[in-house]
Amino acid sequence: MLNILLNSHNLFKNKINNTFIETVKIFCEKLITIKKAYQAIELLKQILKISEKMQFNMINLLELMAKAYEQRIIEMNKTFATINFCLNAIEIYKNLKNHKKVEELTCLYEEITKGMKFGGVTIPVDVEPLIQESRAQAEELKNITESDLFILMAFDKLFIPDEKFIINQAEQIKQQGFIMSMLVGNINIFDQRGNLIKTCSSEDDKFWHEMMKNYRFLMQFKTFKLNIILEELIKNEKLKEEIIYKYIENDSWISYTFENSLAKEYNIKYSYKNMVKKLINEYFKLFMLMLDRKITSIDIFIFIDSFTLRFEGLIRALFDIQKFPTVKPDYKTGTVMEKDLNGLLRDENIKYLFDSDEVLFFKFLFIEQEGFNLRNKVAHSLLLEFEYNFDLINLLFIALLRVLKISFVKNDEL
Repeated sequence: MLNILLNSHNLFKNKINNTFIETVKIFCEKLITIKKAYQAIELLKQILKISEKMQFNMINLLELMAKAYEQRIIEMNKTFATINFCLNAIEIYKNLKNHKKVEELTCLYEEITKGMKFGGVTIPVDVEPLIQESRAQAEELKNITESDLFILMAFDKLFIPDEKFIINQAEQIKQQGFIMSMLVGNINIFDQRGNLIKTCSSEDDKFWHEMMKNYRFLMQFKTFKLNIILEELIKNEKLKEEIIYKYIENDSWISYTFENSLAKEYNIKYSYKNMVKKLINEYFKLFMLMLDRKITSIDIFIFIDSFTLRFEGLIRALFDIQKFPTVKPDYKTGTVMEKDLNGLLRDENIKYLFDSDEVLFFKFLFIEQEGFNLRNKVAHSLLLEFEYNFDLINLLFIALLRVLKISFVKNDEL
C-alpha cells in the first residue's frame, strides 16, 4: 500500500495528511515496543519518502527511525549488522543535533568494533576503515545493473584472498623466523576435541601451516566485508535470485543435461539445475529470516550440512563434463572408488576449471584441517553447534557462485 502511495502520491495527496502519518508513526512505535524493529525500519523508510514528497515535517519520524536502529542493535546482539545500524543512528542524531545521543552511540560503536574477533581471538583491531570501505563499496554496487552485479559477485575476487599474497606473507615470516623455525621442531594440530590430527614436521608442512594461519586471519576481514555488502545489496533488492536463475538458464553449465546408462539397458537423464535453484532460493529466504531475526538454529544446520555435501557432487559433475576421471582404481581388487571432495580438489585437473585463488578458497573452506574443513566435519558430524553461523552460509553462497559461473557448450553443440 505504501509503495502505491509513494509512486502515485499526486493521486492520493488529498488523502494523505498529518493524521495518516501520525497513525503510521504510532504503529511503528508499537513494532519497536514488541521487538520488531526491522519491520518498523522498513515501514519508516517508506513513510519518510512520502513525507519528503508531501513536504511534511519529518523530525519526529527521523527520531523514531533512530530509536528503531537502537532497538535493532539490541535485538541483533552486536552481530555484524549492528555496526550499520549504529552508524545510521549516529548520522540521524547528528542531523538532529542531539549531541548526547551521538556521544552515547559513538561509545557503543567503539565498544562493538573493539570487541571484534579475528582468528578466534579478541584483538584490538580498528575495523572502522574496513566498515566505511565496505559501506562505500556497497553504495557503488547499488548503482550498477543487476546483471553486471551478478557478474561481479561471481567473477571478481573481492571476497576471496589472493594466493600470491598469502604465499608472500608466509615467505616473509619464514625468512624472518628461520632460526626459530629450526628450534621449534614439529607443529602439532589438534581438533576441537583435543585429538592430534596433524603433525607438521617438514619445512613444506610448516610453510603450508603458516599459509593457512595467514589465510584464516585474512578470511576474517573478507567475511566481515562480505556480510556488510551482502546485507546492503539483498536488503535493497539489488542482488536478487531471479538474475541468478537467468544466468543459470542461459549461460551456466548447471543447465547441462547428463545422460548415463545403467547396466547398458536403461538410459537416465538428469540436471543439477533444479537442485541449485532450490539452494539459491533457500539462501535468500534464510537471509531475510536472519535480517528479521526469525531464523532458527535448525535452519542454519540444515542449509550448511546439505549444501556442503552437495558441493562435492557439483565438482564431480564438472569433471564428468570435461571427461576428467572421477574414480581411483584399486589394482589389488580390480575395483574403483569415487574420489571424494578431498581427491577432486587436489586433482591436477581442477586447475583447468578454477584459478589458483578459487582452488585455495575451496580447499580452505571445505577440506583443509587448518581451515574450516566443512566437508569432513559435516560428513563425520564433527561440526559443533556454536560453529554453525551465517558467516559460513554467506561463504557457501560465494562458493556456489564461483561454480555456477562456468559456461560450457550446450548438449546439442557437443
